[in-house]
Amino acid sequence: MILQGGFIEKLNKKFAHPPMASKELHVRLRPHQDLRDIFCFEQARSMAQDWAVRCKNRFYQLLRDKEPLPRTASKVIVLSWLNGLVNIIHRGRRILY
Repeated sequence: MILQGGFIEKLNKKFAHPPMASKELHVRLRPHQDLRDIFCFEQARSMAQDWAVRCKNRFYQLLRDKEPLPRTASKVIVLSWLNGLVNIIHRGRRILY
């Protein structure tokens, strides 16, 4: 098998670089952030006249919530999570479908 015999160690030695900064530069997640919204596929789509959004040959009919629906022809973001769930965002607000 390729992975046995030190292949990974040789590969790491070949491409390893020392860090540019010695201090930790990772940023903590904010309480309202969801990693599923970060590690997902995003696509911009336009709403149709009947408040439907088409993405990957599927139609998502938007439902009325407490707040009014976005205007037709406005842009929305379709988030496809890695587990297959889909979310539709307009100006930072999730829209039910």
